[in-house]
Amino acid sequence: MDYRIAQGDEADPAKITDYLSLIEANNYKAGKTVDWFKELIKPALFSDYNASISGQANKTNYFLSGGYLTQKGIVDYDDFKRISVRLNVSNKITNWLAINVKSTFTSMDYSGQPYGKLNQLHGLSPYSNIYEDGASSGKYAYYPMEDPYFRNPYLQKDIIDEDIRTSLWGAVSTIIDVPFVKGLKLTSNYSINHRQNDQNNFENSYLDPVQNGFASKKNEQFLSWLFDNIVSYNKTFNGVHDLSLTGLVSREFYKASNTLATANNFFNQATGFYALELGEVQKNSSGYADQNQTAVMGRINYGYDNRYSITGTVRRDGYSAFAEGNKYATFLSGGIAWTVSEEAFMKDITWMDNLKIRLSYGQNGNQAIDRYSTLAKISNAKQYIFGDGGTSQVGAEVTGIANNSLGWEKTSSYNLGIDFSIFKNRLSGNIDLYSSQTTDLLLKRDLQNFTGYADVLTNIGQTANKGIEIALNGDIVRSGNIVWNMAGTFALNRNKITKLVGADNDGDGKEDDNIASSWFIGEPLGVIYGYGINGIHQTGEENIPAGYAPGDFRIVDYDGDGELSANDRHILGYSTPNYRFSITNTFSYKNWALFARINSIQGGNGYYLGNNIAMHNPNNNFASWTERFSFTQMDYWTPDNPSNTAARINYTAPRGHAYLEDRSFIRLQDVTLSYSLNQQLLDKYKIKGLRIFASGTNLYTWTKWSGYDPEPEGDGYKGTTIGHFPMLRTYTVGLDFKF
Repeated sequence: MDYRIAQGDEADPAKITDYLSLIEANNYKAGKTVDWFKELIKPALFSDYNASISGQANKTNYFLSGGYLTQKGIVDYDDFKRISVRLNVSNKITNWLAINVKSTFTSMDYSGQPYGKLNQLHGLSPYSNIYEDGASSGKYAYYPMEDPYFRNPYLQKDIIDEDIRTSLWGAVSTIIDVPFVKGLKLTSNYSINHRQNDQNNFENSYLDPVQNGFASKKNEQFLSWLFDNIVSYNKTFNGVHDLSLTGLVSREFYKASNTLATANNFFNQATGFYALELGEVQKNSSGYADQNQTAVMGRINYGYDNRYSITGTVRRDGYSAFAEGNKYATFLSGGIAWTVSEEAFMKDITWMDNLKIRLSYGQNGNQAIDRYSTLAKISNAKQYIFGDGGTSQVGAEVTGIANNSLGWEKTSSYNLGIDFSIFKNRLSGNIDLYSSQTTDLLLKRDLQNFTGYADVLTNIGQTANKGIEIALNGDIVRSGNIVWNMAGTFALNRNKITKLVGADNDGDGKEDDNIASSWFIGEPLGVIYGYGINGIHQTGEENIPAGYAPGDFRIVDYDGDGELSANDRHILGYSTPNYRFSITNTFSYKNWALFARINSIQGGNGYYLGNNIAMHNPNNNFASWTERFSFTQMDYWTPDNPSNTAARINYTAPRGHAYLEDRSFIRLQDVTLSYSLNQQLLDKYKIKGLRIFASGTNLYTWTKWSGYDPEPEGDGYKGTTIGHFPMLRTYTVGLDFKF
């Protein structure tokens, strides 16, 4: 009714059934409703079983374990199963030769297609039908509200979906302690991993009437291996001089291939995806990719009398994805350390157990780009007909521009650290201060429209980064059977852009910002830029800008010229955290133990903001739908409810803007209570250990964020809200025993 009033349509409560579909009107009169969230989102159980055996025979050690996990999803048809087997064998063949073998097999079953469009559940009418004719006939209504907007979520169960993913990993290491050169060791490590994904899907003609049935078969193969060869030499001279030399040669390879076949318009659907040839329209595609990485490293470490140490490292890395001439880069690092507590003048300071000061400098590279980023991208173009009556031909078009100079992103950093422990190790910790500078960032640079391309991946810009990290660990209580340990971490980081592309198109003598990408010189990465809002226009308010009405968000006239324009956009805040911390407490009394961990990320001062417009604009997710759809429950504006936080029900923003909320939170992340049975009792039954435990994860979150959860981030969102899956709260009861 509110929507019809807002639209200026008739809104007579006595005629409400006239505004509904026939199905809705009948259910409204009968008092029948459906809560789609309760129907599709439910508590779910999971079980996890693990067993292992280990032992030793002569010079051979072995370990064998197996695991089986089943997990129901909180959304129907989102179940998961996993089987895993691990085998480790090590053998000391001689006093100078050892061979270790490790292997793991995993099979994961993701079969089933869950209903993934949670935002649409808000749009399904509470007066719709789950089953045809409104009865539990067993046949689901295709359109619950008669409208062809969404298919019935329960139809997901009729999709035949198989998704099996297997992985086989193995590693062999050979360790040789060269017998004729004391301290010289040769180590070779080779590991290989093969993964295979098989995904098969079939929707019959009832589920997909447009295509008269659709089937697909997809196979993906992944193979990677890593081969490290390490030579090391350790020698102590005169009891006080320690020398260590290390050399490394490494090679890594990865390849992937895939095949996809689809078909639709089936005259016989009995065989599903097992006979794609029965589909009238058949398509297939395939792909292949590979990449190589190499590394050579040398390191020297010298220590004197357990008090002073110095380390120097040279490393050269290569990555096949970079352009010719830029595939390789050299990185240097070094550090010095002083163990102050080992000095003679510290011997009388008995409360100081350890005090060490560290200073280091290091370079590293970032290679996180697609393996073919330097090459132009070519895609299938639309079909083209040559002349009247000619046959159509499929061509190819360049969809991405090449970059023949793409190279490594490089970071140089300094670190000053202190490690300490005092009062017989009752309190220990470390403090690290760091500062770094990153150059040649791998970023997409916007291009002018006349180029025909939107952007190109390139090396541009420079950023500065600094911060502090603190970790503390202390035994608050040590008294007989009572022990209370507390540990905590704190981290604060600040970064800023110091250089972009060097352009000064406006001629003001300063480098231009990149507004389209929200990159501003002197500002952090993660800037939120746009129009600010200040409440909602109210009835009777004067000077409401053209295009706006009571119930609309009030856009801030940032430049104060009395008009709204692009010049009113400004930096609203930052999506990055202000600081973060965690606190863990472990209590034990005799055979009882209690563990609790608190995790927190904090904003403030404009940091750690997220756009939560979906919880403050009821029309945000439903702008193209009718008034009969259910809107998100919120205190939206009406003439009789002059809300200042949520817009009118049919609000459409003339200028796109965000609704920023503080994402700060404190979360009770983990709690575990356990009891270990008395060992003397277990010895009678030849049991080495028996522990009973109950635990909870993500138990409670203190936050002002009005969505599901403020922490998760993904493509295009910071913090989850309507349309996302809520973070799971998990309770576990378990038994851990050893024979």
